Amino acid sequence: MKALAPAPAPVPKQSARPTEASAVRLAAPMEYEVVHSLVRVRASPAPTATELTMKRKGTVVSVVGVLGDWVQIELQPTSLATGQESDAASGSGWMLTNGRAMVPPLGMLLKPHVIPVANGAVWHVTRPGGCVGYPDPGGSALGQSGRALSRADEGCSVEPVAECGMWAQVRTEGGGEASWVELDAFLAG
Repeated sequence: MKALAPAPAPVPKQSARPTEASAVRLAAPMEYEVVHSLVRVRASPAPTATELTMKRKGTVVSVVGVLGDWVQIELQPTSLATGQESDAASGSGWMLTNGRAMVPPLGMLLKPHVIPVANGAVWHVTRPGGCVGYPDPGGSALGQSGRALSRADEGCSVEPVAECGMWAQVRTEGGGEASWVELDAFLAG
């Protein structure tokens, strides 16, 4: 009589919830502004994760990664006693951008912090090979498709429209729609 082979081990179920490891790092950090009265900063992208701190309305945070409605931010070290910056090590945390799924629903919590650039400014493209533009700052990390900008090769001039962290919204010679590009592609002129 033949010996029976052992039953195969069960395959663990895969979680439908995205994990921190599946977060997309931004090509360049961007900034978000807190638009809700208080927003919690969590240790991981989950509403039940450990709370690290809270940010008040009007606070601007530097975003380095994206995972659905969650953004990964750089934490600035602060003293617990004074609330002022300290020499403590900095780290990162996670903030929810839209609280529509919370109970009760909270609506928009964070929005991109966009600062207009004064009219008449001219910047020069310093990136060899030209620039890829996106509809919003953050580009491909937000699931957007980029397109090569015409008249944005190295040495060409562009008109800056706005900034958002390390992203610049520019318009190339000949006008047209403005696109978002990583700020390190330009030299202010």
